[in-house]
Amino acid sequence: MKLKTLLITLCMCSTADAFADDPVLTRIKESKVLQIGCDISFSIPTPFISYNKKTGTFEGFEAELANLIAEEIGHGVKAKIVMHMWDKVLETVRTGKLDIAMCQFFIPEKNKIPATDVYSIPYGRTGLVIAYSASRPPPLIDKLPELPVGIFNDPAAIEWTQKNKFKIVKIYDTEKELLIALKEAKIQAIIYDKPNIISLVRSNPKLIRSIDITLAGSESDYGIMVRSEASDLIQIINKAVQKWTVLPETKKRLQAAGL
Repeated sequence: MKLKTLLITLCMCSTADAFADDPVLTRIKESKVLQIGCDISFSIPTPFISYNKKTGTFEGFEAELANLIAEEIGHGVKAKIVMHMWDKVLETVRTGKLDIAMCQFFIPEKNKIPATDVYSIPYGRTGLVIAYSASRPPPLIDKLPELPVGIFNDPAAIEWTQKNKFKIVKIYDTEKELLIALKEAKIQAIIYDKPNIISLVRSNPKLIRSIDITLAGSESDYGIMVRSEASDLIQIINKAVQKWTVLPETKKRLQAAGL
């Protein structure tokens, strides 16, 4: 009888260990808060994340995913979105200040991802495209490396232009600065990822046009990053991403946004 009781106890312990939560998920369940870092560097309307002052809530793709992930975790967990500049979003997760980061990562950089980082399956894929002044003819793509171009201050565009040996690349910190430079002919084209080019054109239809061709080798994913010890959390995140991306309405909206 004692042997039987011991065996049952051992089995119960083994089962509990097999389903033990990772430390990140355990803390989230205990605090009932999922802390999410999102990019606040956009100065134009974006489908990814925006703040509705009237309702006091965040809206957009990343807000929807944040709430869905919290719902998948259960235990009364609520999503708390914290906005940072792009270059700070990943660092806040690596240092444990936040639980997950929603961001864009450049596919050629995957071999440079630190061992401490784990990424979800992507919820969107895009690439760099070109915008040009509506008052001037569109630039020839094969001549771009010879022309002065403007890019937003992000690793994807910086690495791509360096790799393709662009001679004159001007880096700007805001979309407004990019538009002013284009209007004043300081640059001949803007190179930026497709969703943001779409947003720029929609916001400034009389000022700029775009060439709807993804530049070769510039593809990037939109995904979610966690620390490597969050092994159970990343499974929950992937489940939420899969559930969200297969919805017909989501597919339409992602396509409209250039993803």
